[in-house]
Amino acid sequence: MDSAHDPRFIRLRLGPDDNSPGSIYVPYQLLSSDSYPFLHETRSLSEDKAKQDLWVAGSNCLEVLGLLVQWLHTGKYSELRGSVRRFHSLGGCQDLKMWPDLEPKETMDWAVKAAMLAWLLGYELELREFRNYAITRLFAALSRKSEQPQLTPDLCKAAWRNTEEPGEIDRALADMVVRNWGDAAVVDQADLSEWVDVIGDEESGFMEKFVGGTLVSLEKRREKVLVAEDYFEPEL
Repeated sequence: MDSAHDPRFIRLRLGPDDNSPGSIYVPYQLLSSDSYPFLHETRSLSEDKAKQDLWVAGSNCLEVLGLLVQWLHTGKYSELRGSVRRFHSLGGCQDLKMWPDLEPKETMDWAVKAAMLAWLLGYELELREFRNYAITRLFAALSRKSEQPQLTPDLCKAAWRNTEEPGEIDRALADMVVRNWGDAAVVDQADLSEWVDVIGDEESGFMEKFVGGTLVSLEKRREKVLVAEDYFEPEL
């Protein structure tokens, strides 16, 4: 029996409708081990339905669904080296395709964007362990030297705008920005007007942390080491 007609699999489909740009099959057993909402969702589906579909937001891409499948089977996903298009502010699908011909200022490291997209997919599907893994990869990616700064306003906005309320990813990014503000190799400060939108976002509560933190010298701020485990999602 193939996966398309096997009730032991669920099909994750990119939304929002039947014009789906792709889908991927995931074993129930692996998925449900980290997601109580999935168990509830699948129970509500018709038992005599051979294909059981679950739609995910159209802002996701098929590549990030592949990262989830890798993690479900192996506990990790493979990372690529290269540049991808930066997060764009107009929404829509955020892909992980390599773009060698783009201007450097329009790109970001593959590993950084993949980790953010993985975390956001884990948030949407309420996969706590997958989110925790993704944030370890985000910290690792941001700790590596890059040809251009990776802490950008659009990276923060990707988290701010795709979560219903401030959470661990927002706190982690805010702490990293405050810790490294003033180091142009780490924080992209080329367009300060973009940072005004991020820092002044009322729902994130970033303003107070930023103002208080940056009153201290860069050297002093960096005395405290940030670790990914401090931003793991707590167990229910």
